Order: sequence, then structure tokens, then C-alpha cells
Amino acid sequence: MSWPIAHCRFVALAAQMLAEPGPVRVLGIDEARRGKPMWDRCETTGEYVRQDPWDTVFVDISGRQDMLGQQSGRTSATVLCWLRARS
Repeated sequence: MSWPIAHCRFVALAAQMLAEPGPVRVLGIDEARRGKPMWDRCETTGEYVRQDPWDTVFVDISGRQDMLGQQSGRTSATVLCWLRARS
């Protein structure tokens, strides 16, 4: 079994078992790199495009809930997407 297949299955199972985070007084937001940059060829232009595998991590700084979530990407849109998905 390959890593992508195992990871997808793990994510699906974790989503079923993990509860939505509760209210947080102080939200910590940080970025973490997953591996090293890679170069992929764009199918449309044929040019090589650098892919930088970053994730944004959300934590409860008050220490009550630890890590709340992780979202692929490191832009403000990534942060807003994760926040809007919370209650």
C-alpha cells in the first residue's frame, strides 16, 4: 500500500472520530513545511512550476485543546477557509 492511499484512509477515519474544536480564547496560527520543494510541469503551458508543500497549523495557545487543525497551504485564504468551516 502506498503512502498517499494510507494517508487518505487515515484522514477519513480521523474525521469520523474527532470532534469539532470547542471555543478558543487565544488562537495560535503557524506554518510548517512538509518536505522539500518540488518542480512540476504545468499541463497547459509546459513550463516548470515550483510546488512548495506548506501547511498552516492552528493551536489553542491557552493549552486546553492543543492542536485544533491543519490546512494545506500558507496563505490568508487558507486561514480564512479553515476559520469559516468552524462553528
